[in-house]
Amino acid sequence: MFRCGAAFVLAIALVVGLALNYGSKDDWQYNASALAKRISARDKYGLLASDYDRNGWAKTNGKWVSNPRDGAVVRYSSNQSTVTTSSVNRNLSENTNIERTLRRVADNWKKNDVNGDRLYNCIDAAVLFYQYYPDKSKVQITANRNPKTNFYHLFNSILINGVWTPIEPQSYYNNHSNYLMKPVWGSKYNSSLNYDATSEYLRYVK
Repeated sequence: MFRCGAAFVLAIALVVGLALNYGSKDDWQYNASALAKRISARDKYGLLASDYDRNGWAKTNGKWVSNPRDGAVVRYSSNQSTVTTSSVNRNLSENTNIERTLRRVADNWKKNDVNGDRLYNCIDAAVLFYQYYPDKSKVQITANRNPKTNFYHLFNSILINGVWTPIEPQSYYNNHSNYLMKPVWGSKYNSSLNYDATSEYLRYVK
């Protein structure tokens, strides 16, 4: 009786063990395949396509990066013109210059009181952006005054495809994924009121 019972228990254990081994192998194969797919789906930043916003930007390790698969696209539209700047992947050097300059401004804005007024504001950000931008023939310090919306602001414009495109130099510091003025400021900002104020602030550029 005992021998029969022991044999029965042993047989059951063997069947269960085989089932567990088969299941473990199957699970391992499935998990390995799923893991490989998850790894291959991630880009050089370790991000998935779904991690990027609709403009192709994502923030990782405290920095904004553009989608290396399809690139980041930023658009600016006004009554006068429509400008589309594509990503670094499409070899548009101005976009690279803008991103690099915005990162420098973000790192140094609150350390540089360019005009000595003991404030860190749009004047400092716009002057620093102009100062850091590598091609002075394609950058301006731009001012905009709109009494209707109580808006008075200093920023920058970059010459892209023959059109002066307004850039918010504080965008990366304030964690905006889009660096163009209209997406940042919305209805408060009226591009028709822009004017070139570079000559007024050149004395603060080092």
